[in-house]
Amino acid sequence: MKTKLTWWQKRRWTKLLTFLRQLPRKKFDFDKWVAEKENECGTVCCAAGWLPVIDPKNWKWRVAYQCEGGIGNCELKPILRKYSSDVLFADLAWVSSAEIHNDLSEYFGVDDISYLFVPEGGVYIIGTGYMYNTLSPKATPKQVAKHMETYLRKYTNYGD
Repeated sequence: MKTKLTWWQKRRWTKLLTFLRQLPRKKFDFDKWVAEKENECGTVCCAAGWLPVIDPKNWKWRVAYQCEGGIGNCELKPILRKYSSDVLFADLAWVSSAEIHNDLSEYFGVDDISYLFVPEGGVYIIGTGYMYNTLSPKATPKQVAKHMETYLRKYTNYGD
């Protein structure tokens, strides 16, 4: 059974896929949420990391301090804006990948976020079968867009 996307979710996927197909290779890093953030022209991100540029009404970057590297190890990550006013120190907090995956799942209407947004994923259960994400961290934005669209047409009503 195919996942039924809403009109808005289909529109969001179309915006992301169009953006990725037009994005220069040097502005894309499939392995990091935000690899470089200087300004809009000097930014390098993965597909999810670009969402604050693609849809600034719903997404923003948050400075996330990660436990592994101590208090000074900061990293920008994308979050849905609706949570930004609910959290104390909203712009300076710990943000887990699981939280971002949940945000992406809610925003795009699919559960298989790791398969779509994470390079070299392991085994992901879809229905009763298994799928392997074989895209490497070096994948281009066009390759990622093709990978996403293939999934969407097979497992959702995206092309209907």
